[in-house]
Amino acid sequence: MPPEPAELLHFTRDDVEAATEGGKKPWTRQTEFANEINAEDIAAAAAAYGRAAAEARGAQDLAVRATELAARGGELDGTALVDGEARIDATRGGLQDGGADIDAVVGHLVYAMNLALATEDDVRGLIHNPQGLDTRYGDHLRAATDEWNGWVQALNEAQAAQSDVMEGFGIWLTGEPVPLSLTHPVTHETRLATLTSAGWELPQDLAGQIRDKYLRLAATDAAATADDIEAEIERYRRRLTERADELGRLGHDVSAGPLGLWNSPGEGRTDLTRQDNDFYAQQNHKGQRKSHLNADGDLVPANPTGAAGIVDHVVGKGPIKSDSPFTSLSREGAAAKDFGNSYIRVDLPALEQDIAAGRVQGVEIYSPEEVQAEIQASADSIAGRPVDVTVSPHASRAEIDELARSYGLSEDATSQIRQRIIDMKNTQRDEEWLIRGTVPNEYVDGPFGN
Repeated sequence: MPPEPAELLHFTRDDVEAATEGGKKPWTRQTEFANEINAEDIAAAAAAYGRAAAEARGAQDLAVRATELAARGGELDGTALVDGEARIDATRGGLQDGGADIDAVVGHLVYAMNLALATEDDVRGLIHNPQGLDTRYGDHLRAATDEWNGWVQALNEAQAAQSDVMEGFGIWLTGEPVPLSLTHPVTHETRLATLTSAGWELPQDLAGQIRDKYLRLAATDAAATADDIEAEIERYRRRLTERADELGRLGHDVSAGPLGLWNSPGEGRTDLTRQDNDFYAQQNHKGQRKSHLNADGDLVPANPTGAAGIVDHVVGKGPIKSDSPFTSLSREGAAAKDFGNSYIRVDLPALEQDIAAGRVQGVEIYSPEEVQAEIQASADSIAGRPVDVTVSPHASRAEIDELARSYGLSEDATSQIRQRIIDMKNTQRDEEWLIRGTVPNEYVDGPFGN
């Protein structure tokens, strides 16, 4: 018995993730992050820190005491530390009674705990909120069914309108029935019905074509949501890093306590790579300063203390490029432009983890989503309103120019928008990451020949 149309039209969330460009998996990523941010574990850690704050001899001892107390389990004098909105309350249960340094440490830890809970909630919302991905996934499934039902209606109406006389005339004239033309009642698309031994039917491949159409639309939504999820998580990692720096200055080792927020930033990451013809040369063939390896093997930007911004760096023109504190890299395996005959590899998971733990200072990592957001913000500022600067990776100069001129801006603004479109195209092509500051040699491998 042939499958029902509903079975032929249906696709699962796994099907959608498999169909996304770049293999992006928003549902999987949201679940992974939810497992990483465990509210019960965070509340237990808060209780341990609360008890430890009263007993520790100083900020350096706090993590040790908290770990010991966490191992014993139990609550903090029976006092709940999570409020009605699932946030850690720093004023409850003695979380602030251990002296100025310890209270400052606890303040940063409470911020980190609440940041984790808030980010997990935001990431979950991107999937499960009323306007989230799950809703749009369901919308695409319903749209596929509606389109199919429209064709069923068109077939029934066409058969009802066809006269026996006309069909007989067609057989007499050509030996074949008059073709049965169908018009979809909503899209007004036309197709020919298929004549079988059982009568007129919809084309055999129609259900598959409808499924593929809405699966592609769902995959586009899923890829966009996956990017939003990664952006949320990257912002969370960045803020954790800032708190780790503050905690380090107070003498608290974030990797030593029971709060595991700083122990997982690198999970699921791949390494980053950079190409060059001569990694030890400090200037490129245009005489501009560039990122390079120093004598110790550290990866040093053109100017570690330079004033160039992210967009300045991506544009890469003029003297400002030599003043860049950033180094461009790509995800290992990305289909990036060829920039040289050798490459180096940067251990992204280890570097992220050690930045977050405060073991690496003065280094910041910007994901492709953050780089692209800076370019988009620059374009919107130039235009004075939101504008779309995203084009196909194969877009021609003429297509780029047409898009830039379509916004009706002045010649100067149009020229700047044209550059932002080129910037966005290039950075998306290269899946460009930026690292600000000098990367210590223990996170750098190579150079290797391509």
